[in-house]
Amino acid sequence: MVTLVQISTRQVWFKKPISLFVTLILFLGFSKNASAQCPVIQIEDLRGVLGFPQFDNTSQCGDPDTLSLLIFTDAPGDILGFDLTVLLEDGIEYGGFANTEFGGNTSIAFAGGAPTSPTFSLSGVTDPENVMVANIGIGANCDLDLTSIIGVSFEYEFLFQDTMGNIIECEGTFDLEQEINSGLRRPEINMNTVVPLTRSITSLGNPFCQTMEVSQDGLQASLLEMDFTVSNFPTDDPNVSIVSMAANGIDLPFMSDSDTTTTALVDGSYFLTNASPNPTDDEFNTGERITLQVCYQADFCPSSSIFNPVYIASFGCNDQVCNTTSQTATVTVEPNGATDPVATASFSGPLEVCGMAGTISLTVENPGGAGFENTYTDLSVGYETCERTNLGIAAVRVAGVTLSEDDYEWIGDDLTVNFDSLAEIPGSGLTDADGDGFF
Repeated sequence: MVTLVQISTRQVWFKKPISLFVTLILFLGFSKNASAQCPVIQIEDLRGVLGFPQFDNTSQCGDPDTLSLLIFTDAPGDILGFDLTVLLEDGIEYGGFANTEFGGNTSIAFAGGAPTSPTFSLSGVTDPENVMVANIGIGANCDLDLTSIIGVSFEYEFLFQDTMGNIIECEGTFDLEQEINSGLRRPEINMNTVVPLTRSITSLGNPFCQTMEVSQDGLQASLLEMDFTVSNFPTDDPNVSIVSMAANGIDLPFMSDSDTTTTALVDGSYFLTNASPNPTDDEFNTGERITLQVCYQADFCPSSSIFNPVYIASFGCNDQVCNTTSQTATVTVEPNGATDPVATASFSGPLEVCGMAGTISLTVENPGGAGFENTYTDLSVGYETCERTNLGIAAVRVAGVTLSEDDYEWIGDDLTVNFDSLAEIPGSGLTDADGDGFF
């Protein structure tokens, strides 16, 4: 009995210690995993530190500049994979390049994302032989607003293996303490008055030109290229056209975008000869000026003789226009090489009251000037009378062809024939020189 009681007592006594012991082991095992902690990642902005690229001058739609970051941790262990996302505010974007300053076992590669939130994969952050300095290109677009404070933030994720072999997932964020406005520039282009403001084409078959000067006035800013456009001038008129463009005296290729728009791209090669170079290079720098020229030519008299072309200089990127400047001018077609027309009139009769009709004949000639022979614009023929109430019109003929009553009219006591409203008259000798369907 005593023995049984002792055995029973021992069984009861050991159950609790065993249970406590097992519980303790489980608790200690969980604590071991929980004790593995993410290291503190330190990111240092290297602006102002000698020997590293400086983010100090990137112009809107220009070359991106470099933001350099020192990334490290003092914690023992290894970072197995490190993804860094750069969060950029409106007006700035990823500039298309990234590299590490010292190379070696450190590397950075673009891993995707939008231009305003690119992600990069980094390796070698904890490499003992190298220091991770990441260089990331940042540029400015048309949404840039320098009246707002523009900052840069970062999000990162990585796998960390501590000295005990534990691997854990970690993440964090970081904000640059200083804004980057001081490194951003906004170009400003301005077009001066067109010279001459009114250009008259005074002879056919010869070019007549207008020039205008564009300046770049954005402080410490520069442009890589700009667009030049002539709008509100016909591109499909066979009689008058733009025959050449030039920038700083160098031929500028151009093309028609629509029936009334002609465009050209002014790239950096034209900036090499800018006035007031600052310095002489292939960028449009502050205070520099470029001279643009457009030449027109009329081979025949066009249907319209007055044009008001609009000259536009602009720049932009990502299918947006950042800045534009324009001037409106006048181009007229007024050939002065022709002699005055010669009109000869004759009368044949008799003219009888309530009897035979009389005939008045008029011959019009333009004998002089190469390219002007018998060419007219807005030709109108009229016969002055004193007593319209006593006259009747039996017929009006052009080269023997009788006109419809719709083709002439009485204006007061004068009979007027407007040739610009006539369709071509077979056998009349009239030809539609400008091809507009009228005479």
